[in-house]
Amino acid sequence: MVDRNRLIHIFGNPRHNLGPLVKQFGSEEAAFQAMQDAVDAALTAGKIAIDGLGVYSQVFDVEGNVVTMAGVIIGNEARIGTAWMS
Repeated sequence: MVDRNRLIHIFGNPRHNLGPLVKQFGSEEAAFQAMQDAVDAALTAGKIAIDGLGVYSQVFDVEGNVVTMAGVIIGNEARIGTAWMS
């Protein structure tokens, strides 16, 4: 289950333009899970560029949607801190 405060932070800002993603997946929770799946797949494939502190910020394909996400890698776990679409 996703922390409600994280969903509010990511999806509550209209400038993040994530409405189309929520519409496609049916809910903020489902859209977040699709985003997490994309980040996890990139991490597994070694396709996330991280800095020395484990921070990433890059563009991901979320089932046909171009989504920029930023967050941190802790151990082998990718955490999404924020996300937006242009």
